[in-house]
Amino acid sequence: MHKLLSAFSLTLVTVLSLTAQNVTKYVLTEHFTNSKCSVCASRNPAFYTLLSQNEAAVHHIAYHPSVPYSTCVFYLANPTENNQRTDFYGVSGTPRVALNGSLVPLASQLLPPATLSAQIGLTSPVYVEVSETATTVQVRVHTVGEKPAGNYVLYTAFAEKLINYNAPNGEQQHHDVFRDMLSDINGDAFELPVTGESIEYQYTKTENANWVTDQMYALAWVQNTQDKSVLNSGTRFDPEVSGSSEAPVGSLQIAPNPVTERLFAIVADDQPQSVEVFSMSGSLVRADYSLEGNQVSVDAAALIPGIYFLKVRGEKGTFTGKFVK
Repeated sequence: MHKLLSAFSLTLVTVLSLTAQNVTKYVLTEHFTNSKCSVCASRNPAFYTLLSQNEAAVHHIAYHPSVPYSTCVFYLANPTENNQRTDFYGVSGTPRVALNGSLVPLASQLLPPATLSAQIGLTSPVYVEVSETATTVQVRVHTVGEKPAGNYVLYTAFAEKLINYNAPNGEQQHHDVFRDMLSDINGDAFELPVTGESIEYQYTKTENANWVTDQMYALAWVQNTQDKSVLNSGTRFDPEVSGSSEAPVGSLQIAPNPVTERLFAIVADDQPQSVEVFSMSGSLVRADYSLEGNQVSVDAAALIPGIYFLKVRGEKGTFTGKFVK
């Protein structure tokens, strides 16, 4: 196993302004499954369909424990950490699901739609911002509402978004497969920042020949050590945060929209530093861009028709806009 955490740093950052309002809370869906489990194969498809119908509100990660079959290929890729997360929740069989730190009761459906629906639309005083380069993962935890009491740790996991593999149980596609922990397996303990401040963690990636590089991404979440409740979670695919205390002072203007060849975006009152384009499914899309002053130019000619998100990181904040090709 290749441990991904080879460098770690911690800084305290004062944000631009204080709004003292909560942000959208993503539903962290921790999924326990096994590639040799026939019950998993029968229940996972409906589960994945439900998640895809609520994609904008959900973060999902799939662990593969040793039960019921210790020869599961994904379990064998990282036995210690798959089992640790399984033991954390006391999971004794698959498939099972935990939502925001609480196990969903056993039922005929792996995740009843009403159970998920009850978790969608909630808010949190904490915003988890994740950004990635080819070699690093940066996680910044912002407290934007009233600081909650409790003891918290930050988990940062590395997952593979989609694996095409004809498993013994008949499943051919495996989603958001847990590969390794960037943080300590028990989470990195930290003091939740006071309202209006943030705390930053930086991790250095290493490569594994068994992973598809362009499918790898980091998922981070803040969890209470006492009751296991999850304050919030984040990935680099999250298009925007409503109500964040680090809301940029300017705005992102995109034209033309819809676009055919080249897209131009202007960031008011900031200087763009980096640009990312994401598809509606959350996949990072390759697109050449250039920066000049507060203007971004993106070559959209090679993009297939569809809806995309443009994420521009500036010196003062992060700006997100939607455009159509």
